[in-house]
Amino acid sequence: MCPPIDRLGETAQNAAQSAAKHASECLPSELLKYVRENDYYALNIAISDGIREMLGVPGTGRRIRKALPYLSVGQAQMIAHSGMARAMEEATFHKLLRRGIKLKQVIIGPNACPICRANHEQGPVPVAQPFRSGHLHGPFCLGCCCAISAARTPS
Repeated sequence: MCPPIDRLGETAQNAAQSAAKHASECLPSELLKYVRENDYYALNIAISDGIREMLGVPGTGRRIRKALPYLSVGQAQMIAHSGMARAMEEATFHKLLRRGIKLKQVIIGPNACPICRANHEQGPVPVAQPFRSGHLHGPFCLGCCCAISAARTPS
């Protein structure tokens, strides 16, 4: 009999573990102001479960609303997006370090903000060096759809 397929992957597993402990600590203050301080643990678990169960932003937003029903749908989804993005980007960053990757770059999404565009235009930088914005990894802005990736030395 074949072993079960691991559909989650190493990066997402590490992101889920990190989110379970630290998701609320890494959220931007403009989002965290909507969450009661005694609900941070429940928020961490909801974000971690969303990653682990591959629920995406809508499903994780619903999970957050179930745990914190006083949040609006929009607030829960924005928190889900930021929390999952932060956990995944942090896990990607640590994976690059663990694997001995020398350079990283920013892959920008559609309608990237000026911060993300500037980081992208900077080109490859050493993994341990911050981008121009001062970030080691994304998200670089609220609602960020950009990501870091391993990079090759420019020719």
